[in-house]
Amino acid sequence: MRVDVLDITRQSVSSEDSNGGGAQYDKTLADYLKFDSEMCVVGAVWKDCKRLIEAYNEQQVSDAAAAYV
Repeated sequence: MRVDVLDITRQSVSSEDSNGGGAQYDKTLADYLKFDSEMCVVGAVWKDCKRLIEAYNEQQVSDAAAAYV
């Protein structure tokens, strides 16, 4: 997916290269790479959070079932 986004970005600013669009491309690329890096961290953290949420929900269900016995 990264290649597709970079190609689209490159195409959208390529016509501006003669007018200083290269700087805009560099900034857009840097922003995208920073975002991609941050999303990788979010993805890794989410896996842990999801596991904890599921364990919490299972515990709540078992506690509620035990309360009705």
